[in-house]
Amino acid sequence: MAPFEIRNLIRRRLRKIKKAMLATEFVFELENEPESVQTEIAKLFLSIHRAIMQLETKQLTVIRDKLKELEGDIVAGENELKQAFEKLDQIQQDLARATAFLQIVNRVISIAA
Repeated sequence: MAPFEIRNLIRRRLRKIKKAMLATEFVFELENEPESVQTEIAKLFLSIHRAIMQLETKQLTVIRDKLKELEGDIVAGENELKQAFEKLDQIQQDLARATAFLQIVNRVISIAA
């Protein structure tokens, strides 16, 4: 398993645990526990939340680093697209002029015939 797959698996499991801890049944059962148990559960919940946040931060860091790595290629691709659109605009203008010229030639031939 790749590191990102392991992180995703851990994050999914932690979220599942966190969701279970937020379930109404769990909260009602916790109200019957001593304050010390409630405090420990609250600390555990906070630890789980922090672990999830750390894993998500790591994932965002990996994405950011990959985007930075690809930034040059993205900019180059954008510039190439811009040039291609400019060429297409030029071709469209050339075709419009050629069409107009051919229409004139067609009229001249019609008149001459």
